[in-house]
Amino acid sequence: QAALSAVGEPIVNRVLVKRMKVMDAVRDVSPAMMLDFFKTTLTTNFLKFPFFEAINAFCAALPIPPAIRGVFTGFVFTTATLPVTNYRYRK
Repeated sequence: QAALSAVGEPIVNRVLVKRMKVMDAVRDVSPAMMLDFFKTTLTTNFLKFPFFEAINAFCAALPIPPAIRGVFTGFVFTTATLPVTNYRYRK
């Protein structure tokens, strides 16, 4: 997933943040930039995914319905990892 993100996210970032056309964004991103961004995606994935699993394991022990557990897990995960996601998208 980090490799796919390293290829796709720099292009998406240019389209969404810099308001570039898709083909201009594709031409603007070089393999060196993708490799550099791979380091960022790998690091953030190593932070986010174990954290998600910990939240999920904690919630599995709670006596609540699965739908509520999913909402709670999603809320805590997205709220806690928002700074990491923002850093990654602004990189």
